[in-house]
Amino acid sequence: MVFNVQLTGRLLAASLLCGVLSASVYDVFRAAGAFFPQGKVLVFVRDVAFCASYAAAMCVLFYNFTGGRIRLFAILASAAGFAAYYFTIGRLTKAASERLHSFLARLCARVSGKVSQKCFRLRRIFRSACAEKRILRMASDGFGAYVRRSKR
Repeated sequence: MVFNVQLTGRLLAASLLCGVLSASVYDVFRAAGAFFPQGKVLVFVRDVAFCASYAAAMCVLFYNFTGGRIRLFAILASAAGFAAYYFTIGRLTKAASERLHSFLARLCARVSGKVSQKCFRLRRIFRSACAEKRILRMASDGFGAYVRRSKR
């Protein structure tokens, strides 16, 4: 068994980078969860997809750098990279995505309120115009025609 010190240093750096990149993927999944409806099943699928992608990335790292041998320091370095991203940049992106979500929710509520007001006004105008046409049509036949039509 050959122990190459240079590959160990590269594995350490690659593990840190893998942890940071995995945390950014997790951040994307978390941000998507804020904007799309999430049930328990979808959260489970999202978490399983993240864990599978993280495990695949670590397997590729171990295969390329150590011939498939699992090294504990690489797993710890990856976890440290994940934690470093999650507790620094991850907090900022979480706060930013929450603010963006609340802004978009208020904007959608405001726009939908205005759209519903316009639709209500148009419906009222349309019904008034239809009622006016019906009354004028009945009035053209005379007063007795209105009484005869309403009894039918």
